[in-house]
Amino acid sequence: MRSNILAAAAILLPAAAFAGGYAVPNTNARDEGMAGSAVANQTGPEAAFSNGAALAGQDGLGISASGALIDFGSTWTNLSGSTGQGASQDMIAKVATPVNLNIAYGLKLADMPMAVGFAMGVPYGGLIYWPYTWAGSANVIHVDRRVYSYDLVGAVQPIKQVKVSLGGTIYYATENLQQGLNFGTSEGNVFLGTSGTGLGWNISGEFTPVESLPLRIGVQYRHQSVLNLSGNAHFEGVPTAFQTQGLIDQSAKHTLVLPNELKAGVSYDVMPGLTVNAAVTFWRFIVYANDKFVGSEGLSVTVPRNYTNAMTYRLGGEYKLPFFDALTVRTGALRDVTPQPTTTLDPSLPESSRWAWSVGATYQIIPALSVSAAFEHAWFDQVTTTGTEAFPGTYNTFADVFALGLTYRMK
Repeated sequence: MRSNILAAAAILLPAAAFAGGYAVPNTNARDEGMAGSAVANQTGPEAAFSNGAALAGQDGLGISASGALIDFGSTWTNLSGSTGQGASQDMIAKVATPVNLNIAYGLKLADMPMAVGFAMGVPYGGLIYWPYTWAGSANVIHVDRRVYSYDLVGAVQPIKQVKVSLGGTIYYATENLQQGLNFGTSEGNVFLGTSGTGLGWNISGEFTPVESLPLRIGVQYRHQSVLNLSGNAHFEGVPTAFQTQGLIDQSAKHTLVLPNELKAGVSYDVMPGLTVNAAVTFWRFIVYANDKFVGSEGLSVTVPRNYTNAMTYRLGGEYKLPFFDALTVRTGALRDVTPQPTTTLDPSLPESSRWAWSVGATYQIIPALSVSAAFEHAWFDQVTTTGTEAFPGTYNTFADVFALGLTYRMK
């Protein structure tokens, strides 16, 4: 009986786990238009999140606010080759709406450029909804997870060709999960809601190796953060035999690890008005080896995740039109190599390696105010589970991101 209870409780864990794609794209409209390649090409208050060092040398007050619509969908197909009802399933369409806000103020003290910046965003999360009656309901029905970040950074330019910054981050996470319970002769549901905070820090640099050459190098490192989440688990439709063994309403907790992140990029002004960027992001997802759920009524289950590290390669650029200098256009592309092993691939986030392409533009309404928009479409590699631990199936996944934002600058 005890082993059966643990097997039933274990279904809580896959939905609590984050797959390789739980990092949300930077939805600032300018960065999104260049596929996140502008690590060394930050020119406004959005640098408070993307590369704080670039704030040094910016004068006066700058405010940038963006909102995004993220449409993430997937189709699951069984591995048996059977057809008909239940052989495949589309995820229910839901749209995530992350926002970000960046505020910066730059000045000179003793002729040394310096600045302070604040950034708020949603760098991690997931919004997954499958039908209540689909074949994998015992693995996941829905996941709504959001990790908010609040950055405060200080930047200084000690010499003309070097800018550096140091910042601290407060993370706040909320999550609501639902999964089905199959007891053989009956079915039930479990709902899990938790929240918690964690701290992090980051350091950035922007360098101009040759003063006469329009080449910039940008680097940012964000240290991992450990969030201790706590909340409650609520069970419905659980037979009495299982209730007496621990499948009852109880407080719950688990630990969420946000990975180390290292970004490095270069930016080059090819000609007046045209800038090209290249960047690479390293994610140390290996720190997320398992997912552990601990309940106050004695349940303790560990599910292996076995993530590997990941890389994202980015290329992009922007061009200020010479015949219409109020308009700047952008484009970018990326290749993301996921850390999600197929042996632990779960429908709570059917992630795989992906290609993505983005376009964007900024229109200068008045000298102090501009509006930016961007669109990104991502093609995920078809991926099939392997081994005996994962819920079997093949996934075809896509994602679309639309971002819109305003930037205000006052010297």
